[in-house]
Order: sequence, then structure tokens, then C-alpha cells
Amino acid sequence: MATSVELLPYLEDAGLEGAREEDEEIHSLCPAHESRVGRPDRNPSFWFNTVKGIGFCFSCGWRPSFSELVRWLTGRSPDPDIMIDVTEAAIIRKLTERKKALLPDLSVHQWTLDERFKSVPDRLLERRHLLRSATEFFGVRFDYDNHCWVLPLRSPSGTLLGWQQRQKGSVSNYPKDIKKSSTLFGVPQMLQHDTLALVESPLDAVRLWQCDIPAVSSMGVYVSNEQVTMLARHATTVVVALDDDQPGRQQTPQVMQRLRRRGVAVTAFRYGGRYKDPGDYESDDDLRSAWHATLRYGL
Repeated sequence: MATSVELLPYLEDAGLEGAREEDEEIHSLCPAHESRVGRPDRNPSFWFNTVKGIGFCFSCGWRPSFSELVRWLTGRSPDPDIMIDVTEAAIIRKLTERKKALLPDLSVHQWTLDERFKSVPDRLLERRHLLRSATEFFGVRFDYDNHCWVLPLRSPSGTLLGWQQRQKGSVSNYPKDIKKSSTLFGVPQMLQHDTLALVESPLDAVRLWQCDIPAVSSMGVYVSNEQVTMLARHATTVVVALDDDQPGRQQTPQVMQRLRRRGVAVTAFRYGGRYKDPGDYESDDDLRSAWHATLRYGL
């Protein structure tokens, strides 16, 4: 919030040289430069923020308050009326920032998912062998502006934490500080199932679900301790179906061991050397057959 008094004319009358206003800041020659560094400021390096009521010289480092700036220029304190005005503006700014910090991030809201993002295009569903009913069950959306999948991340109770945006070769989380390691994609939808498949990609969890296979995603090959604990809390049997590539094969026995320590019955998904992940299966029947074979021979 800017002050009601025009500070630029006031400071120019006080002796501030070369001053001009840019948005909420006044840019000028530094009045303290010669005293601090032994030479006058010839390239304007002083900025005064009219909202914060603080100045700063990027060359000599002088950081005066409004009152200190006026006393330096004039040898006396600012007029009481303008000093009150500047002080009030700074107080209001601090209160506003504090209020904003206490407010929830309203951008992370179901309405945002429904209105900002759209249904997944048919061509992408066909390419990934996905049914629309399955993507809608998990609330999967599509960002047409950035051409990426939007995958909601929720707590076990269903609270929306944010979402992951995926496109080929790129994955990002919103909000940026969200910890995907603190939850599992699909966990609130899968709480009623005792047996779960654990996959890397959220879209693989969607693919398994449309084959009547309960699944959650760790959203990557690394499975955090929080995710392992969550699995142990909500499932009695876990089929670890990380990708059948080098990183996935390296992580699978480690994840299995951590789950066993928590009393979970666990086995590895039987890919049979033909597919890298559940999304690679060309038919749902083949994927179901692999699942049943895993349960029959693995447990």
C-alpha cells in the first residue's frame, strides 16, 4: 500500500538528486555516497521503497529508514504528518503479509482442477490404453496450455495437497514445495482394499485399476519411508510392480524388505521379460493374467 502523500516531490524538495519514480520505488543518486566511499554517486544506485519505508544503495550499502533519509538530506526530522503516513503504510504492509501467510493457498482447490484443467483428450487415452472412466475415477485432468497430464495428489483422508504435471521427459509438482514422498497417488481411492500393487507412474495405477487391480503410485522409483509406512498401515499384501528396468529392479528388493519388516506380505510383479511397466501391456487381458500369475506363484 503506497502512502497518501507524494513522497517524490517531498524528497526532491529535501535535496534528493536525480530522482525518478518506478512503481513503488524511487530511484536516485545516493546522498550518502561521498561520505561513505569518498566520492559522489555518478550512476544512480539508490532505491527507496515507498511501501516498506526503507532505502538501499546497491553500491555503498547504505540502508536508511525514511526518517534517517530525511535527516541526512535536511538535518532535521520529517514533518510529523508525513512521518505518520509513512509509518502507517509500513504497518499495513506487515499486517497484510502476515494475513497472507496465514491464509490457505486457495489455488490448491478442487475448483481449480475442475475449471482450469480439462478432460484428457481421446487420442491420449487411446495411446496409453486408458479408459476415460478410470481416469475420471482418479480425477486425472489435462492442461492444454502446457500439454501435460495433471494428476491430483491427496492425503489418505482425501484432502487435496496439489498435483503432479507430467509430459514426456518432464515432471513438475504444484505447489513447488509439495512433498510427493508424503503420500501415494490413488491412496484415498484404495483404502478399502487389502491387496495393493505399487507402481512408479500414476498412469500405471490408473491402468491397473481399470483391470480391477487396486494400485497406488509412489510417483517415481524411489519409495520413501513415509510411503512404506502408509502402505503397511493400509494394506496386508503389496505387489511391488516398479518398472522392469535397471533402477526398478535395484529398488524392488529393498522396498520388499522394508515392507516385510513392517509385517506386510509382499511379492514382486511378474513381468516375464516382455514389458517394462503395466502401461506397456497392449491388452487388459494380458495385464490381468500377469497379475493373477503373480498372486498365484508369488505369495
